[in-house]
Amino acid sequence: MDNMNNLQLALPSFTASSEPSPQIYTFQRPYSQSFSLSCPMIRYMIIHCKSGKAWKKLIMSCKYFYSKKSVFPVGHLDVVCDLKCKADGEMFDSSLTFPKLWLYDLFSYESYINDDPTTIAPLIPKIFEFNLRVLQISHQTLTLNEYQNLTATRSLESLQLIKCAIKNADGITVTVDKLLEGLERLEHFDMCVINGSSFHCDTVEKMVKILNGFTKMRWWKFEGLTETFRFSDFAGFLMSNEVVIFATKFSGRML
Repeated sequence: MDNMNNLQLALPSFTASSEPSPQIYTFQRPYSQSFSLSCPMIRYMIIHCKSGKAWKKLIMSCKYFYSKKSVFPVGHLDVVCDLKCKADGEMFDSSLTFPKLWLYDLFSYESYINDDPTTIAPLIPKIFEFNLRVLQISHQTLTLNEYQNLTATRSLESLQLIKCAIKNADGITVTVDKLLEGLERLEHFDMCVINGSSFHCDTVEKMVKILNGFTKMRWWKFEGLTETFRFSDFAGFLMSNEVVIFATKFSGRML
């Protein structure tokens, strides 16, 4: 009996009472992460990540990154109606509180002439960052500031503006040359203007100077043009760019 007691004292105990209680982890007390990279390197990745697609891969591979920078990247955002949106296929109501979004590929809203022309305007300031490749909107009225938020990173490759009015703070329509400033990566441009206010007497001349720096441009389409579009100022650019497909359509009677 003495030998058995000595053996029990020498062996580790496996009784339930001696087992340590399981650790409970929360957002306030998260599980300690172990990385093969140094802390300064991890910190640099979080602060200086410039790609929404890369950031999405990081937060999907490890929740630690999202806890340090709570921004959710979305590739495709479609505004359906009444601020109901589809983010990468998932529906949500943008009139309610939602996480900070980083749009890095496509933003689209297709409306009709009788729809509310200010549908997307309240949504724009709720987006943390726009890093768009494709922008497609129709029948909307935006301020120049709202438009510049959409195109701020100058990463657009395709721009479609159908019956949209972009206005200055004083309510005057922004001319087309101003809309193209800083969009040197543009390959596809499709615009249907509402009236002749998008073009002043010197707009086409200014636009051509900007377009001379658009080395990637391959498709150019204008619809709804009036006599305010001075085709003679555009002809030289048209003839010197054989790789670009141009389509123009005038509206109403031309005098």
